[in-house]
Amino acid sequence: MITVRLKHEYKIPSDWPEFTAEHHGQFVKLCTAIENFEKGLLTFGQLKVSIALAMLDINPDKMRITTGDNEKLYENIFRISELLDFPFVLQSNEDGSSTVYIRISLFRNLLPRECGYRLDVSPAGLVDCTLKAEQYVDALSLTDLYTRSRSDEALVKLCETLYGTSEGFSRDEMVAVYYNFRGILDWLHKLPQYSILFSRASRKNGGESPLGLSGSIFSLSKSGYGTLKEIQDLDVFTYLGALVQMSVESIRQLAAAGLKPVQIADKLNLPVSEVLPHVTDNDDYEHSL
Repeated sequence: MITVRLKHEYKIPSDWPEFTAEHHGQFVKLCTAIENFEKGLLTFGQLKVSIALAMLDINPDKMRITTGDNEKLYENIFRISELLDFPFVLQSNEDGSSTVYIRISLFRNLLPRECGYRLDVSPAGLVDCTLKAEQYVDALSLTDLYTRSRSDEALVKLCETLYGTSEGFSRDEMVAVYYNFRGILDWLHKLPQYSILFSRASRKNGGESPLGLSGSIFSLSKSGYGTLKEIQDLDVFTYLGALVQMSVESIRQLAAAGLKPVQIADKLNLPVSEVLPHVTDNDDYEHSL
């Protein structure tokens, strides 16, 4: 947390893990700024200032430079904006320029409602999750659709998928629902226990990960992990764990059939590094390099 003293004292998150549901208003404003940047409505400099205003919960429309105090406020906001770099990453290009990428990684629902899904991880690592496999699958597809199209219809359907309704949500809040879920997806993708599912090589032809498709639920049911309804009702962590187990079983079956790690990796569209821990001829493979 960063403590800022202007006319009031503010304690504001300096990274995504510090956000809680208590920061609801700031998070909604922050998501609005991020969307405007991704839609090309803000420059990078304007994004940085908008991030600071959002975190201070200041409405920019009500700010006017009419006195020396206001000029000082603007100067302080600019200084604060230089500290709040957690929502983006700057990547240097070969020509000396830089590209800005939005970075959101969240392990909790910051917009909890009684009708909506719960997801939170305690400091002790205990998980509280009601997000079901079917919700995850549908919401992943709708998140991808909204990312590509910015369609209000996709946004409303995403909200309905995760909360059962879109009533009572402003558009800005629905945008925050989208970025919240996008942040959860990023966090899930980085968990080491699911690396076999979300590795880059598992995306054919540079396309989206196949895990968001309903076919994964049918595959688990067909492989004996439960009825279709039982799989759909699994919490997302149990569902992803089952997909990991199914992937490992596929690797072992192919290894038992005599395929080498490189062949298994090619057949399952996985990196060799994800195959090696699950085959018995690791040493032979390493000596053959």
